[in-house]
Amino acid sequence: MSRVAANDAPSVAAVLADAIARCEAAGVPEPRADAEVLLAHALGTSRAGLVLAARGSMPADAAARFAPLLARRGASRSRTFSARASSGRATSSSTAAC
Repeated sequence: MSRVAANDAPSVAAVLADAIARCEAAGVPEPRADAEVLLAHALGTSRAGLVLAARGSMPADAAARFAPLLARRGASRSRTFSARASSGRATSSSTAAC
């Protein structure tokens, strides 16, 4: 269960945990690193800055920027995996998006 701040927005830490889980499910090779980089970009900070932001609420504007980034990351993984499968270089065809 994710923690929700007083204003009903999820915490940055909860958003990050969910993103990592979604990337893992999509088969992203480095799910934590990818999720951290994308979330830091959406928040306008660095990966180190996520430590400071983790307990705060996820700003709505950052959430709006983050969602398509995460979806695109999962989709690019799926396209790459599908292309390899069709060329005979892989046997799985995960289509889950982060």
